Amino acid sequence: MAGVCALMLEANPRLTAQEVKEIIRHTCDKIDHDHGHYDRHGHSHWYGYGRINAARAVEAARQKTHQKLSVN
Repeated sequence: MAGVCALMLEANPRLTAQEVKEIIRHTCDKIDHDHGHYDRHGHSHWYGYGRINAARAVEAARQKTHQKLSVN
């Protein structure tokens, strides 16, 4: 996990801790789709969010962009 986070931050040093967590959650490979009992958020009591997919997580980190908020 720590290694994947380091690779993500190397790909995109502007990521926040929350963004790293979100990316990892959304890029995990689900384990046992039929019996894993994943909830609507993609979490399973038995498997968590699934198996970490380092390649997908780093690519998602690389593609993540930050938009500046305009102040009116």
